[in-house]
Amino acid sequence: VMEKLVSLARHEIVCVHDADWVFDCSAEEFRKLVTLFADPKCGGLGDWYSTTYTPQRMRENKDLLFLGDAWNTLFLAEFRYRRFVEKRAGKDVVSPNPAYPFFVNFFRKSAIGAQQTLADDAERLYQLQANGFDVLTFEPESRPYFKVCWERIGWMDYFRQRKRGFLAKRQVNQLYGQYKASLAGFYGPLFGYGLSQLPRVHRFKAILGFFWWWVLAGLAMAAAAFSQADTKTGWKLRYRR
Repeated sequence: VMEKLVSLARHEIVCVHDADWVFDCSAEEFRKLVTLFADPKCGGLGDWYSTTYTPQRMRENKDLLFLGDAWNTLFLAEFRYRRFVEKRAGKDVVSPNPAYPFFVNFFRKSAIGAQQTLADDAERLYQLQANGFDVLTFEPESRPYFKVCWERIGWMDYFRQRKRGFLAKRQVNQLYGQYKASLAGFYGPLFGYGLSQLPRVHRFKAILGFFWWWVLAGLAMAAAAFSQADTKTGWKLRYRR
């Protein structure tokens, strides 16, 4: 599906995102992002922020799982930046073959190959690095990023999303031997980092949401381990959602 869409792009630098995301960014900020591709070594930009977190939403939103997702994905962005980013010539460059990917939605069209899994955004990272390109990113909160249009997450919908995400992880592992985030090597330390940051969360409901998010993610991981859905089936599930 994504391969067909990318083929329709008329120019070399492509930006893709979900239909229910918006890019709340000034024209000047957008030009700054595109200008990074003037460096021929730059193959793409890895995601650098949460699509659900904003300070205003954290004050006003009342949905338990939305709050949990916002805080957890913010902590994920911070934790991943500390672990998998190198400074090179004043730029933040994603380390080679990170265990947990930076998802690439800005990229050089000619630098990627066929996208065969449910995790096309993760595939692009590993393809670009294998082809000798740098993937740049930024410190969380330092630049505008995509924001979702909705402000509520149904727990069954979230469970299906996470299950599909873990199926995608397995597919990428089978094709590239990457995306090797393990419980001991990544998810455990990430959970510990999140716990250490809970004093920043000033709402009791958001703290409950933090833990409920992890419960559902764990159940989805277990369910995915027993599922054999292929890429075509996964896209059908996404369409029906």
